[in-house]
Amino acid sequence: MIEETNINNKPFIIGAGLGRTGTFSLKVALEQLNFGPCYHGFLVTVKDHSDYWYQVLTMKNKEKFDFEQIFKEYNSTTDFPAGHFWEDILKAYPNSKVILTVRDSAEDWYKSITETFLMVNLNDLQD
Repeated sequence: MIEETNINNKPFIIGAGLGRTGTFSLKVALEQLNFGPCYHGFLVTVKDHSDYWYQVLTMKNKEKFDFEQIFKEYNSTTDFPAGHFWEDILKAYPNSKVILTVRDSAEDWYKSITETFLMVNLNDLQD
């Protein structure tokens, strides 16, 4: 586990890739390399953090947002929604490193999205 000296100097790894670009694999790798625990997008629902991320999304000046509220127990993050705010998180943790994960092509990414969680949402609408 990474030692934390203070909020501004906390070493932090930010995964800036979209979902379905290897974000979970990156999470596992970061934890194996002692950059864990890692906050992954699935924790939004598991830990009921949707209200928190809604506040981040609707706040105009994100520089004043206290990201430590959510990341105090973590040394890294990957996936949506945190990856969407990588620039704001980087300002909060200036000693951070950013890793961008991508698919081989936009078509591959789109196919993966439509065959996984987009399909789940479309099925929910049909019920």
